[in-house]
Amino acid sequence: RLKIWEDSKPKEDTTPKGNCMSHIFYAQKILPEHIKQIKALEERHKRRYRLQEDGDPSHGNRSYDNPPAKLKRDADLLILVHPPQSPDLNPIEAIWGIMKKRLRGRTWSTVANFKRDIQAEWDKITIAQIRRRIREIPQRCKMVQESGGARIRTSLW
Repeated sequence: RLKIWEDSKPKEDTTPKGNCMSHIFYAQKILPEHIKQIKALEERHKRRYRLQEDGDPSHGNRSYDNPPAKLKRDADLLILVHPPQSPDLNPIEAIWGIMKKRLRGRTWSTVANFKRDIQAEWDKITIAQIRRRIREIPQRCKMVQESGGARIRTSLW
């Protein structure tokens, strides 16, 4: 009877709602794949790699006792520690900017079409575009420092 009662209880939905992601969704659906890829790289290249995350609360960086934090500890991951609000210094944010610009104004009739277009635009981003944004980091660091931490803009970001 206990098993029947347990099975009848509502299950926690791990699907993110709106523009957010839960700790549980991140720990179950996303982080395990990142861990798998990092461990494969470490094995292949015989060196340690760091996981870089942004400041999204679902990544579990604000507390010690949550599913993502436990999973990262158990996997013995090296984490790149940086300010949680550093979009001006994170090259992936510049790449997301490219994606947003290219997709702005489009509409989609299905999720599959939306995903297809995102993948197509992602595939068009070149390594040269990424490297240009990485090379700009020292200049951006100086600009952020001179502005007292205020948001900065350049032609690439």
